[in-house]
Parts: sequence; C-alpha cells; structure tokens
Amino acid sequence: MQVIDLRASDADERFALLAEAFDALQLGDTFDLIAEHDPQPLLDRLREELGAPIAWHALAKGPDAWRLQVGRAAAAALGGLAFHRGLVALVGDAPPDAIVSRQVVSNEAVKVTVFGFAAGQELSEHTASKPALLQVLAGEGTFGLGDEVVEVGPGAFVYLPPHLPHAVTARTPLVLLLTMIKAGGG
Repeated sequence: MQVIDLRASDADERFALLAEAFDALQLGDTFDLIAEHDPQPLLDRLREELGAPIAWHALAKGPDAWRLQVGRAAAAALGGLAFHRGLVALVGDAPPDAIVSRQVVSNEAVKVTVFGFAAGQELSEHTASKPALLQVLAGEGTFGLGDEVVEVGPGAFVYLPPHLPHAVTARTPLVLLLTMIKAGGG
C-alpha cells in the first residue's frame, strides 16, 4: 500500500503531494496518509478545491502522528456504490500478535469490515444480536460455530444467525470479510 508522509513537508507541498496522490487513485484504491496533526482540514480543502470524491478514516489519531486511510469515494461519485479493487490489500500483513481491521461500508443496512489476523491469533467466543455473513478471503484457520469447530480456507462462507456463539482462530495469516446485517435482520 502506498504511504504519503506529510510530516517533513511545508504547507504548500502538503496540498500538492496529497492532490497528486489522490489524482493517481482509481475508483476503490486507497493510500495511507501520515501527518503530525489532524489532516482533516487539508482533506476538506482537497474536496472543496478539486471537487474530489474523497473518503477517509482514521487508523491512528496523534498525539505525535495521525495516520489515515484515504481513498477515492465511490459513494460520493456513484450514489451509494462501494467498490474496492482488493479487499485483502486493505489489511496488508497483520503485525505478529495482532488483528487488523478496516471498515469497507457502513450504512443503515449493513456494516462490512475486513479483518486480518496474524498466524496464531484468535477472536474468543462471542455472540452478536444481528445476523452476519463471514467469508474467508485468504489463509487458513478454524471457526467455532456453536458446539462445532470447522476448518476454513479461502472461499469458506458462513451465515451466523443472531446470538449464535462463534469464534475465529488463525492457523496461518487469515483475512476475513464480515458483513453485519443491520436493517431487517433481527
């Protein structure tokens, strides 16, 4: 994933670097932006001056550095459509002993999140009040589904009804797509 680090740039250079990086993005592409303070005013300026369909979410908020994922917003340009070229790339390689997540879509109907698990990481048994869909995009592991444990790999899919106890264990680096159904799902 491309990283744009604005910390060593002056104000004029920052806007030019950001505009150039954003201009190179195709629909659904993203880059990580690093700044020493909240870059929202700079992103707002980009949106206003260029009419850019830009979206971002914070990965880390200060105090020494802010890190955001910035992308060309399909929703702003195409009336609610969300498109990502490569969901696995959104989480990259999870650091050892970590689970990384990136929100893909969140609206009144669904919340879609990509999770990247380092090998050996697990999400302990829990339940959700709404139904969910869970799909393995890459890697291998196990899903605990109620009283059963099943082996999973790329392409594995499960529908989780509300209140079903479930857990995830990553045997290798594992990337999952979780879709939480909000509207009419419970």
